Amino acid sequence: MDMKKIVNILLPFMAAVAVSCSEKVRQPGTAEQETGEAGVSFSLSTRAGEGTAGELVRLYIAERLPEHNHDSEALHCDTYFGSDGEFTIGGGAEESIAGSVVSQDGGGYVYTLGGMLPQWYKFAFVSVPDGIAWSGETAGRPVSGTIDGSAMFIDGFEDGLCDFNGIAIDYTQVMEAQQDDLDLINEPGCDLHIYRKVIDRWLRPAQTEEQPDAEDVKMERITGQLVLDMGIPEDQFPEQVKTITVNMYVPTLVYLHDEADGSVLVDNKLESAIFTYTDIPWDKREHFYINVALLPHQVEYAAVYVQYGDGSQAAGYSLSGEGGPVVIKPGVKTTVRFNGIADGFREVRYAGFPDKGSAVVGVDEDEWNRAE
Repeated sequence: MDMKKIVNILLPFMAAVAVSCSEKVRQPGTAEQETGEAGVSFSLSTRAGEGTAGELVRLYIAERLPEHNHDSEALHCDTYFGSDGEFTIGGGAEESIAGSVVSQDGGGYVYTLGGMLPQWYKFAFVSVPDGIAWSGETAGRPVSGTIDGSAMFIDGFEDGLCDFNGIAIDYTQVMEAQQDDLDLINEPGCDLHIYRKVIDRWLRPAQTEEQPDAEDVKMERITGQLVLDMGIPEDQFPEQVKTITVNMYVPTLVYLHDEADGSVLVDNKLESAIFTYTDIPWDKREHFYINVALLPHQVEYAAVYVQYGDGSQAAGYSLSGEGGPVVIKPGVKTTVRFNGIADGFREVRYAGFPDKGSAVVGVDEDEWNRAE
């Protein structure tokens, strides 16, 4: 059963010096900084608990610094705080924000950060799959592996500068795991999705009505899911089906930043993904569903191929809807219903969750992974 883990981010912000990525010392009291002490705490809801697969949670902190004035959109970000500690993601800094991570009873964590000035900051919370073991077959050979969440992050360094807007998440591991382990996404408690919440905050030396010292944060799912409803195979096809293969070209890179409006920005480069299913029900009067977790995009290069038991192959069917292309949307299940070999894929439905709040992490009755 899904349970909720609360991660309390406690930030006692002090007027202490910190060092930028070019080793210059920032001083309090500049145009965008105030003197004094500030404090804030974030209570972060994430998916965790007994029977739930792993996740890796990180908090990135970005700010404006003079080193980035060559690019007015760039934000300094060379440190993140994860559930496994504090790290500097670039060289050149003599010291970073002071912090510690303490595990709590019940599976939560307390992130305690210091050495920060009261000023404007961008806080980016993100959760990716981590420690999820998978196994399957490739070219008749057994294969297995474990998703390493830390390896999914790409830093934002360019020309020696640490830019928050360049930080990205590489979804390739998850796509490869799904191709080799076709049932992975359907495993109870296995969550292959990415969750994120980005907050812009001015930190003041004292609490005000506009600047509370505590805030509840719920990360939202920024990946989507494709559900192919192939119907009841014996009703759809003239003879028993041996394999169904889905061939797609999909994006694998999504950026951490959200353009300050909740946008999900995906790189345009596409990679091949092939899913071949051999355990097709027949004479069981059961629908056959194909589920794949994907980054948001408009599906333009995708087809489904059906091979019969005698080795013959039906024509390929373009993965498209009656009214136009299929779209994978953040936090939404996109269901494509196969209406028979004569008509191909015609019906597309977009469905989120039973209520507004259930598209976020930590909801007990989230039925995202239910086949249908």
